[in-house]
Amino acid sequence: MHFKMLGKIWRLEWVRRFKDREQHGECDHPEKINKAIRVREGMSELDTLDTLIHECMHCGFWQIDEEFVSQFSTDLARLLVRLGYRRQ
Repeated sequence: MHFKMLGKIWRLEWVRRFKDREQHGECDHPEKINKAIRVREGMSELDTLDTLIHECMHCGFWQIDEEFVSQFSTDLARLLVRLGYRRQ
């Protein structure tokens, strides 16, 4: 699947696992050609949403501190799940 973030085209890839078994996702540098974000499949709905938000924040705001991105994405994912948002 392809999507646009701040005028740039990205590819979303679902992966079975990363070398680091604790890793949930990763994002290419925004200036890379054929850039993608990769998200581990098979996670809980909350973890998947959290990871998607987290990696999309990197797409748009590469320079933002990792700790801020992690906290913000987790807080937003929890709020959205509480409000009833679900993956279809």
